[in-house]
Amino acid sequence: MTAEHMAARQTFKDNFLRLPREMRDLIYVELYSDSSLIPLEDVQVGLAGPALLATENQKLDPILAPEILEAFFTHSTFSVTFPPCSIILPDPCDVIHSRPADWNLHPHYGKYIRKLVVHAEEANLDETISLEALESECSKEWRPIRVHWERLLKLPRLEQLNIRLQKRANEHFCWGDFSPILIRLRERLPKLQIALSISFDTMLEEFWSDAIWENNTEPGNVVEEPYDPMGFVDVTELIEPPTEEDTAYVQENLSGNLETWGQDILRGLLDETAPQKRALALHYAVKEPALLRVRMKEHYEVYKRMRTAEADDST
Repeated sequence: MTAEHMAARQTFKDNFLRLPREMRDLIYVELYSDSSLIPLEDVQVGLAGPALLATENQKLDPILAPEILEAFFTHSTFSVTFPPCSIILPDPCDVIHSRPADWNLHPHYGKYIRKLVVHAEEANLDETISLEALESECSKEWRPIRVHWERLLKLPRLEQLNIRLQKRANEHFCWGDFSPILIRLRERLPKLQIALSISFDTMLEEFWSDAIWENNTEPGNVVEEPYDPMGFVDVTELIEPPTEEDTAYVQENLSGNLETWGQDILRGLLDETAPQKRALALHYAVKEPALLRVRMKEHYEVYKRMRTAEADDST
């Protein structure tokens, strides 16, 4: 950096600091609010990336650094990608530090994060069993995945949480790994807006590209057509708190049902167009949304009891 550039930057910094803090905060809002998604694992605090004013050695200006970083984490929209459930994960103590989900690099600034997008893959849970057994499965066999969902509880000022879930189960919806965390978040943060979107693209595209179709086609008749991705569809209503009508309906019609079944996705949607997949997504994900919402609430009570028991055992 030339002497002229350094002098110009210093002059700009001096003038910027003369502005009232309230005006500087308005500038920060304009600077960061409309930025694209920022992967948390890529954030390098201390480098010029989140800075408004950096020094010649690419470090944040020591005077402005605290308010710039606060504004950056407050007004930006971050994303985090949880590790695929199809991968056998290491010990939970190690998975916390593994990429691509190493999103707790800067705990000091986690308290400022307001907007977060979570990319996750559906866990293949056995939800036809008792809720106690389901929670035991989530907290033990699937503990490395639950660890990442629990990290959300360390964001005390979260205002918007958007979950983008790739489905892996064909005929039922797996929710036990994340649903108690969402309910606890709602209890702690009453103003938090939680949205859930799902996609069948990963499972459908894998099946679409399977070599079995070539074996069942006469030579010379193979026509390779690209898979038509559906993207994500909002299904937030599935994770809303159950209403009195939900509870009454389940008690009257589904009191003995444990399963939250959906439709056969591979059989029903493989040949559909992307718009049709999106239109049918909610129906194929869960046949009885009321049952799902009630089961989630019941599971949360089990989750709380088991966490309390664990805490008592450790004392």
